[in-house]
Formats: sequence, structure tokens, C-alpha cells
Amino acid sequence: MTLWRVLFVSPAVAAMAAAGFAAFTVLGARRLRKAPDSTNRVLRLALGAWMLLVLVATLYPEQPLGSSHEPINWHPGEQFSSPGVDQFELDLLTRQYLGNAAMFVPLGTLGWLLTRRSFLTFICCAGFSAAIESIQQIMAAGRSADIDDLLCNSGGALVGLTLAAVSWLGIGLFERANVDTARIH
Repeated sequence: MTLWRVLFVSPAVAAMAAAGFAAFTVLGARRLRKAPDSTNRVLRLALGAWMLLVLVATLYPEQPLGSSHEPINWHPGEQFSSPGVDQFELDLLTRQYLGNAAMFVPLGTLGWLLTRRSFLTFICCAGFSAAIESIQQIMAAGRSADIDDLLCNSGGALVGLTLAAVSWLGIGLFERANVDTARIH
């Protein structure tokens, strides 16, 4: 049984988690502007810890190594259009896709805050996802490579780096407005 099949997150919990993470991002960006050296250390530690968590969640074998040889799914959204898919399975797939995206939001955010380079962050996150999918296929332990996972993970990273970049720019505008206001008074 995969992690996402046993994980139930209500919309209210997801909204609270998203709001909390958004607040963390804004505070992290603000702190990074004021104390970059100490904040970079914390961000690197958080990034490493989150990557480790993602590796454990995605590579933990569901079956003995080498026991299953699933084909690679190269067709995006194929599982949604498979014949005989009922509403329960659609709900599970939707939850799995959203979970995959959500898992990479912190990677995109932390990566952008550390590098402040959108393209580099996106490519690194997509490469990390592709490496995970490749390892899952090689392990043959109940998981298989899936283009949907790669797309969802990359989409989550894009959301995360966008959140970080917008926070960074917003804080810069806010600070500049406060400096301009202080000069007037």
C-alpha cells in the first residue's frame, strides 16, 4: 500500500498547511534579506532534510526488491481515462497527484531561496524527480516510473519557486515603501 493511499487529508487541513507554508516562505524570505549567512545554513539544512524525507516516501519498497516489473507509464493522464475507473479510484488518483505536487513545493521554495535562480531550481527539482522515478523502476519493488509523477512533482516545484520569488519581490517592495515613507516623515 502506498503512502498516498493511506494518507487522508481534508481540504481544511490542506488549506491550513498551505497557509502555514506560505507564511513560512514569507518569513524565510524576510529573514534571508536581513541575515543571509545564518539563514542560508538553516535553508540548506531544511532542504537536505526535506530531500531525505522525499526519498524515504518515494523509494520505500512496497514489495521485495526485483519482485515486480511494471512497465513505464509514458502517457500523461492515462490512469484517469482507463476503462473501469470508478469515482473512488479517481479520488485516489487525484489525491496522489496533489500529494506528489505538494511534496515538491518545499523543494522549489527552498531551492529558490538558496539560489534565487528560477530555471536552475526548476531543472534541479525536475532532475531529482526523474532520478527518483528511474530508481523506482530499477528497484522493481512495487513502484514503477510514471510520467504523471514527474509532471506533478515538477509542477509542485514550480509552484514553490513561484511562491518564493513572489514573496521575495513583495518583501522588497514593502521594505522599499517603508524606507520611502520614512524619508517623507
